[in-house]
Amino acid sequence: MRYLAPKDLRRRFRFLKVEYKKNLYRSLFFDRRLPITFRLFIYKFFIDGAKQSSLSGVRNRCIITGRGRGVYSFFGLSRFQFKKLANLGILTGIEKTGW
Repeated sequence: MRYLAPKDLRRRFRFLKVEYKKNLYRSLFFDRRLPITFRLFIYKFFIDGAKQSSLSGVRNRCIITGRGRGVYSFFGLSRFQFKKLANLGILTGIEKTGW
């Protein structure tokens, strides 16, 4: 389970590294003032980079256990770790409710 967290981290870095170029290519491709031959040339780069740098491949994982399900994205913790740390009082501003 722990080997998935570094893999996910590599995917996030790959996405951040290529995101700027992808946005640049996208804006050049959809710019109607440029000639169509140049836009098609740019489109090739835009499509090639899309497979390895997709944000959909990135999954929220717990920063402690690497668990992929039941993760609160604001804290980056799984529900088990969130409950454990909240009960210990480590998470500030979180308290148990009582009716």
